[in-house]
Amino acid sequence: MDKVRKIGIFGGTFDPPTIGHLLIAQEILEHMELDEVWFMPAGEPDGKVNSTEKFHRVIMTEAAIRSQRKFVLNTLEVDRPGLTHTVDTFETLAIDFADTNFYYIVGSDTFNDMHNWPGAARILELAAAVVVVNRPLHYPNKTQLQSLCAFDITACITFLDLPIINISSVNIQQKVKEEKTIKWWVSDLVIELIDRYQLYKKEPNKADVNDNISSVNIQQKVEEIFSYNNMMLLTKVYE
Repeated sequence: MDKVRKIGIFGGTFDPPTIGHLLIAQEILEHMELDEVWFMPAGEPDGKVNSTEKFHRVIMTEAAIRSQRKFVLNTLEVDRPGLTHTVDTFETLAIDFADTNFYYIVGSDTFNDMHNWPGAARILELAAAVVVVNRPLHYPNKTQLQSLCAFDITACITFLDLPIINISSVNIQQKVKEEKTIKWWVSDLVIELIDRYQLYKKEPNKADVNDNISSVNIQQKVEEIFSYNNMMLLTKVYE
């Protein structure tokens, strides 16, 4: 009998993906003994406005995760038209990957708002567990979410206290606008992409935004951009 895979689902706008995202994913990968963590950039996230073009967010995410073999880009949500709803994602995953257990990774601030989401109870039914990362000033509260469910959600939720990594994508955007360094806040490859496309400035470069946003094409695009001089950085070497 084949082993059931354990996959973490790490969603978000990733605008841009930060070192904090990578550290959280690595900690959860090890703590939960996952086979992989799938980074899943949101397409048109409900409640988010003025997010960067899908293509730019996806290509930055691929560049950020390429040095870790167990981090994988998944474009399911950006490929779907309309607003992004997590319940739709988990319904699709349940059909396409019936032999896989999916662990939904969220911060405690997001978790505390889940009761307002469409299909919140269904997400808890479909996910093997919701992994909640405690964030400063956002103590997790499951009372309102429990009120939506006919079953005890305690077994469906894992709370993790990780080292505090208070790196905000919004703060990074502001630093770019102010022409301040963002080194150590994001990976060097992400910095190169932000410079290449002039992101988070008054008139970002719109080139390539209509390119095909599939995982394979994005990987090829990243390799094309950084070519041979950075190829060692692009090789997934982390075990």
